[in-house]
Amino acid sequence: MTSSTAGTPDLRLRLTLPRSREHVLLSRRAARLSGHLRKVLMRIGPAATEIPLPPDTSKRTANRLVAWMEFHAADENPAPNPDLSEDEEIDILRHMVIPEWDRALLDPLTHTALCRLIAAAHAFEIKPLVDLACLTLARRVDACKDEEEIRKVLNLTDNLTEEEKAQIRIEYAWTELGREPAQGPR
Repeated sequence: MTSSTAGTPDLRLRLTLPRSREHVLLSRRAARLSGHLRKVLMRIGPAATEIPLPPDTSKRTANRLVAWMEFHAADENPAPNPDLSEDEEIDILRHMVIPEWDRALLDPLTHTALCRLIAAAHAFEIKPLVDLACLTLARRVDACKDEEEIRKVLNLTDNLTEEEKAQIRIEYAWTELGREPAQGPR
């Protein structure tokens, strides 16, 4: 274990980027927000100082992840409510107001950067960040007026033929009418 100048133990973890071996520092207090890091520290023990990041994590994504964790280090990390159904949990998220600091971190991100942050937060089991980042992405898609705009937001290519598009419009015409599809033989 490394020590600081005063002889006290260094309470920071080095999150190491696999490709470059560069690292970002994270306080142990902030590390408790990550289910993955809690498990690693329990398995390795309190002497652990270096923890590898997922292989495809960039330094920019790691810095954003650490910034979010450090800012929220003092937050309570409530246990999930097992009595909530998935639909109830989604309804709560749908009406959630994203705090100003989190909006300032998430809103400027490109779709790609936001998805990379979601992937890193998921790998590190940071559910509150996954929820906030996914909600940010969902609201971007919700704001789209048509499928072309959705493709642009999500950086998707349109590789369907006109015939395939026509068939999809027929199969999903009920979505335009705001009602459930008719049940019957296909």
